[in-house]
Amino acid sequence: MSIAKASPACFPLPHGPWKRECVAACILRWGSHAGRWEVYYGYYSLITKLRFFGLYRDERQDFKEEMRRLKKLRCKGKPKKGEGKRALKKK
Repeated sequence: MSIAKASPACFPLPHGPWKRECVAACILRWGSHAGRWEVYYGYYSLITKLRFFGLYRDERQDFKEEMRRLKKLRCKGKPKKGEGKRALKKK
């Protein structure tokens, strides 16, 4: 929330030394969405579902998937479970 929107509700007087304390009081009273885990995880799951249905394009995620696909075509992908370097040493 911007100070311009909060100022009429919190600050009846336009100027004064108490303005900074009022801003802190307003933030504490109304709360911030930035630190709430429900907002973050809800947003992530929403974007993931929209991407699955084809309603949202996440270019970074598309790029990562394309790079993974190309690595797999060149046989450079991750080894399957039990076929890593450590497992091959024992044989």
